[in-house]
Amino acid sequence: MDDYIYRIDTAVKLKKIQDGFFRAKRWENRSGIDYPHKLLKDRYAELPPAEGIYLICFYSSQQKAEISLKNDFSCFGDCQISRCRKDTVLDAGLIESWDDGFLIGDAYLFWCQEVLTQSNTKLSSTGISLEHIETLSQGEWISLIDYIENSSSSVNTTVEPASLPKDVSAIQNKKAWWKFWL
Repeated sequence: MDDYIYRIDTAVKLKKIQDGFFRAKRWENRSGIDYPHKLLKDRYAELPPAEGIYLICFYSSQQKAEISLKNDFSCFGDCQISRCRKDTVLDAGLIESWDDGFLIGDAYLFWCQEVLTQSNTKLSSTGISLEHIETLSQGEWISLIDYIENSSSSVNTTVEPASLPKDVSAIQNKKAWWKFWL
């Protein structure tokens, strides 16, 4: 059994990691911006004002991540498939559920609830050490730490208008739950 789980991130976002931890993004239940996960909506309804909900999503297989990379992320430039063991995510304190933006079994939604502080307004305090994450580079799994260190000058941090698709209406009309990760 493959105990790895997989996700896709833009190279630019990976380069922004500064503290050695991959952290969950805050979910604020903003209509039209945050995917309306039923589980998180229910939790959010009872959430004390001084707390936040954070989520991070993973595909259940490398094959599903590769299909999504090709079909959903091709217009976003340099994107990487990364993986870590599911137990590592659970050990970091994140709660496992299925992502209801997909068929059951295709993608996980991991989440946590934290008291809000100045340091976790956008990303969770809880995180997965980069030591436990690998990324697919030129067909080989390498440490995400090595990828970040070795590709710093090669990652284009600007988006060229010519690189965006001319007709973005098809993209905008998709059920694009993942756009807020970009």
